[in-house]
Amino acid sequence: MKIPSLDRSRRIREYNGRSFEEVAEIVGQWLFRDDVGHREMDRDILGLDPSISKGWQSMGVLHYLGLKKEFKGLFLGLSREAGIELLATDDQDFRFIIELLNTSSENYQETLIAQLAAAGEKNDPNFKKNYEYSLSELRATDRHSVSAYGRVEQGLLRALLFGGKSQAQCALCHKELPTDLLVTAHIKPRSKCSTSERINPNVVMPVCKLGCDDFFEKGYVVVDMEGFVRITGTKQLSADLHLALADLEGKVCSHFGPSTKEFFSYKLRAVK
Repeated sequence: MKIPSLDRSRRIREYNGRSFEEVAEIVGQWLFRDDVGHREMDRDILGLDPSISKGWQSMGVLHYLGLKKEFKGLFLGLSREAGIELLATDDQDFRFIIELLNTSSENYQETLIAQLAAAGEKNDPNFKKNYEYSLSELRATDRHSVSAYGRVEQGLLRALLFGGKSQAQCALCHKELPTDLLVTAHIKPRSKCSTSERINPNVVMPVCKLGCDDFFEKGYVVVDMEGFVRITGTKQLSADLHLALADLEGKVCSHFGPSTKEFFSYKLRAVK
C-alpha cells in the first residue's frame, strides 16, 4: 500500500483547542472510515453544530497533522494494528499519529498504567509500598467522581513524585507540608498530553492545596522561562486575591529545569 505524503499546515488553532483523546478519535475515523466527513466529526466527536462549525474544527486538526483528503479511508477494512504497522514501516515519521491511534485501543489505560509502574519500579525498590501509601492518601481525600483508572494513575504519579515521604515542599510557594495537602499537578494539562508525556514523571510537580493548585491550574500564575513564578495579568483580581498572589510573585519554581521547561512553556503559551 502506498502511503500518501504528509502535508502539514502551520495553522495550529483548531488542534490546540482539542484534547488528545478528541484528536485521536478524529484521526482514527479519518484513516479507518470513508463514510464520515469533517461536519460529521465536528458533530459526533466535538459536540458542535455542523451548520455553524461547517467541519472546520476537525479539518483544522487533520490539516495540522498533515492528514489531508488523500488519507481519508486509507485503512478501510484493516484492523487498527495492521494500519499502525503500515505507518510504522513507512519512510515518513508517523510516530505521533501511531501514538494517537494507540490511544483508542482497548487496553490503552492498562498499558499507560503498566508503563508508569515500570518507570517507578526501575528507580525505586520500595515503589510498590510507596504506591500503596499514595493510594491510601487518595482514598481519604479524592472525590467519588474520580475513575478507578484515574485514581490508580494519580497514585502512581504520587509515588513517583513523593516516594515514601510524609512531607514535601510545594514547588510554587515553597511551604513544607504533609503530602496529603499536596497534589501532583500537571504542568501541561493532562488532556493535552500525549501518551509519552503522560508517562513522563516530569510532567507533574508537587503543588499545595492551600491555593497554589488552583492559582496555577486556572491561570492566575505561570512559571516563566527563567523559572520564576509570575502573576499573569490576564484576569481581574480583587485586592485580597492580588495580595495572595503577590506572595508568590518572583519565587523560583523548585520544579523548573531542563526536563520540565517545555511543559512550562506550553502552559505559558496557553495562558497568554
